Amino acid sequence: ARRPIFEDRRDLRCFLSCLAWGVHRGRIEVQSYSLLTTHLHLLLLSSVGELPAVMQRILNRYVRHFNRRY
Repeated sequence: ARRPIFEDRRDLRCFLSCLAWGVHRGRIEVQSYSLLTTHLHLLLLSSVGELPAVMQRILNRYVRHFNRRY
């Protein structure tokens, strides 16, 4: 639908905080990222092989924030 997933800097910071959660838990390593208004690009490594589960938790955390806010 080409709708924004990041409305402002607060949303960007929240997403980065969610991403940092996965990094601090030792589940993923961020190689590169690009956050745009309508989508994002991530290049991640997971040494424990849990990338789908970690991404699900990260995105669920962000979506809850976004839905509460808007």
